[in-house]
Amino acid sequence: MLGVNQQRLKTDFKAYFDKTINEYVNELRMEKARELLQNTDLTNIAIAEQLGFESKSGFYRAFRKHFGCTPKEYREQQ
Repeated sequence: MLGVNQQRLKTDFKAYFDKTINEYVNELRMEKARELLQNTDLTNIAIAEQLGFESKSGFYRAFRKHFGCTPKEYREQQ
């Protein structure tokens, strides 16, 4: 659709944004998770499902890697 092959798209994306497409998407997911934790009463499992994580543990791992704490700890800090 864009007129470039997949590898070229990945290479150009990385050069422009200084991160891979997956890193960029995960960053967006984590920012949305932060927003949902701050502004809703959704459970952590509901947030994980809404953001497309296949498991609660995958969501927790990604959240801890990005923010340095678990979703529960983050909510308690707010």
